[in-house]
Amino acid sequence: MKKLIAITIVLVMACGVAYAQATDSENIATSVNITSEFSIDISAAVADFGNVAQGASAAAGVTIGVTCYANTGNSWTVNVAGGALLHTDAVTTIPSDPNLKLYGFKTAGDGSVSLPYTTAQALPSVAANIYASAADDTGQDTFNLEIPAMTVPADQKAGAYSTTVTLTMTE
Repeated sequence: MKKLIAITIVLVMACGVAYAQATDSENIATSVNITSEFSIDISAAVADFGNVAQGASAAAGVTIGVTCYANTGNSWTVNVAGGALLHTDAVTTIPSDPNLKLYGFKTAGDGSVSLPYTTAQALPSVAANIYASAADDTGQDTFNLEIPAMTVPADQKAGAYSTTVTLTMTE
């Protein structure tokens, strides 16, 4: 009988302990917002050909490194546009075609260069595509925009000339 009482006490205590354990739970809603990044950066903001004589070409070209970053997963393009080089008198110009030519070549990324390295094109006055990303591009693409030469017409008025070349990255 003592054994039966001891077994009963042990079972009651074990069951009592099991019933004594209460549980409760709460859910934590967890979320994250990944910031969209979409940027273009250039290695140099000035392409200076220095002094060039009438009827001559600049001795060396200018290479501008272009780095584009996008994490949106959408395709995007880079367009280039510029215009005639304007004299400080605000009247006299050097036409960009055929005097200022450019081309691009890819260094890294999944996209493609629209102005191939083998064929220099006149700087367009209206935005023209120079680079197109891959269809689902996420990450960094780099390419170089090269202006291989600046030619000055033989009868060009002396003085300082300038223009702005604009690169626009669009999704």
